[in-house]
Amino acid sequence: MEAMIVSPVVRNNGQVVAGLAVGPPGCESAGLTIPQVWSNARQTAAASILLSATEFRLRNVTQTETPGIASFRKLMGRFATGVCVVAVDAGEHGVSGMTVNSFVSVSLDPMLVSWSLQNRSSQFELYAKAPRFSISILSDDQAELAQRYASRADSELRRGDFIHSNGGLPVVSDALGHIECALWSNYRAGDHTLIFGEVTGLDFEQSDNHPARAPLGFFDGRFCRIEQ
Repeated sequence: MEAMIVSPVVRNNGQVVAGLAVGPPGCESAGLTIPQVWSNARQTAAASILLSATEFRLRNVTQTETPGIASFRKLMGRFATGVCVVAVDAGEHGVSGMTVNSFVSVSLDPMLVSWSLQNRSSQFELYAKAPRFSISILSDDQAELAQRYASRADSELRRGDFIHSNGGLPVVSDALGHIECALWSNYRAGDHTLIFGEVTGLDFEQSDNHPARAPLGFFDGRFCRIEQ
């Protein structure tokens, strides 16, 4: 008679009550001892329980829909950022400035930063191909200036908004600090293009007598003050 293996059944206390191979005395001579049968039964029971638990989890996974653009925009608005103005020399047109909150430090060696430019911007060619540009970090009392250069159209420059850095680039007057960059590379990413710049110069206010001014922040679609 062939030895029979019964599917293991386990009580709550983990004891095997079925699943033991049952056969004639010759079963042991075939190379399977009674302790080995018990060990195999326990292993089979554990594997069966694990498989059942996995199948249960898979059956109960809720399929979620791909998030929409509106939800994505709303969520990303909860991520607070600083506010900067990117400026380039526009030749005979003077200076062009654009408010951004996508500024980020990328690398220390070499020193690289980046910001993102919308592909449909009316000034895309000017900024994407500019060999040099500046990034000015705004203080919390420069919200009006930030709003002015956040326009999708060509922003009207006001006398006094910009001065020229030691490197000859236009930078926002009285900003918390500014970085001068040489174009490193561009990378198109969806409906925006990442502009990478190598830092060639920088300047920022330093004072040991009083705390630095608070930076201008952007949160939930509005400018805000970032408390220190």
